[in-house]
Amino acid sequence: MKSLSFEINSSDYKKLVKDIYKLIDSEYNRDGGMSPERIDNLKTMYKFFRLLRGEAFTDFREPVSDFQKEMYRMEDELSKRLDKLVSQ
Repeated sequence: MKSLSFEINSSDYKKLVKDIYKLIDSEYNRDGGMSPERIDNLKTMYKFFRLLRGEAFTDFREPVSDFQKEMYRMEDELSKRLDKLVSQ
């Protein structure tokens, strides 16, 4: 298998994380009620955000230690919202 020759600099990575967070946030706020399928989609989005936040892609991106606290805050907010949906 061919390896990727790709890197993302820290400012682009921060923008990517913020943009993904905004997309997930917009899905939470979208009209139309919360069907089981939509909740499942939100769970998947949350899991991807967690990976993006720090558990994945470490070989392809510069460190973003100055942004970690903000990413944890975003993850925590998404987690609380998802927990609230699941418990209803």
